[in-house]
Amino acid sequence: MSSLTQYFERRDADLTKPRYNSGDRVFGHWNRIPFVGSVVREIAPLVMIQVDLPVKYEGTIHNIITPKLKDIKRLVVMGD
Repeated sequence: MSSLTQYFERRDADLTKPRYNSGDRVFGHWNRIPFVGSVVREIAPLVMIQVDLPVKYEGTIHNIITPKLKDIKRLVVMGD
């Protein structure tokens, strides 16, 4: 019997590779509101993100948002 790793590799071979992994730090704009947060998961063409600070939009406070892939960028720390 093959290992579970090989099973899942074969099962997911035809799926597209995600651009962002779970936990990646990103920033961008959602409904013209800037945000910074961590990727929960990617559901093409959207990315589910847990934001660092709550976002109030149309009277509702959001802790998790789903902006489009084109609206976010990876957060990179420059120099230390």
